[in-house]
Amino acid sequence: MLAHADRIKAIGQIGITIAHEVNQPLSAISTFAQSGISWINRPSPDIKELLYCLKKIDSNTQRAAKIIKNIRELTRENYILREEHINLKNIINDSIFIIEPYYSLSNIEIIKHYNSKNVFINGNKIEIQQLIINILLNSIESIKKTQDNSGLIHIILKNSPEKINNIEIKIQDNGNGFKNSDIQSCFEPFYTTKNTGMGIGLSICQTIAEAHNGTIKAENLSPSGAEITISFPAAQNISS
Repeated sequence: MLAHADRIKAIGQIGITIAHEVNQPLSAISTFAQSGISWINRPSPDIKELLYCLKKIDSNTQRAAKIIKNIRELTRENYILREEHINLKNIINDSIFIIEPYYSLSNIEIIKHYNSKNVFINGNKIEIQQLIINILLNSIESIKKTQDNSGLIHIILKNSPEKINNIEIKIQDNGNGFKNSDIQSCFEPFYTTKNTGMGIGLSICQTIAEAHNGTIKAENLSPSGAEITISFPAAQNISS
């Protein structure tokens, strides 16, 4: 009976995780579908813009399918990380491109600082991309809650000052930051301060980071804002 109850609970958690992660590409698909309809309904339809929207719909559909596949694998007891050489610069650039609909209409600027010569790690591209996207979306939401609904997000890629042969990604924003109690609990599953949140975004980030032998931590910035730091072992003998 207990085993059955645990299985039902696990299925529920997996379902919530999939719903949370797939919501992002689905929202993007909806946005680009509406844009495509707008372009085609003009007196002089813009086929170039329509094709752009269709390509974005296709790429987000594929991303949703890959997310589901990766979450299923990530939640298996005998999960084995499928590694490839990942260029973190490319992953960050792609992630910013994917979330464009979430910040392009707001007065939010994303600034990149690439200070590491070795930008390669070993791991799963889709999982690392999802980790970065989750954190960026949290930063965007935090900034949108500020009084002027505008702000900056800094993404810093550098060698870790704490661990030799590790690469750090720091994502900083000037939003509202964390409450002190939230910093201690923000990576716990189903912990959220949002009225509509599921409380699993940062928990998934921690799971992905640890699956890649990495670490993740959160802290507040002064006078306002938050910083998330992710550290991964660098891939060795890989040239950019």
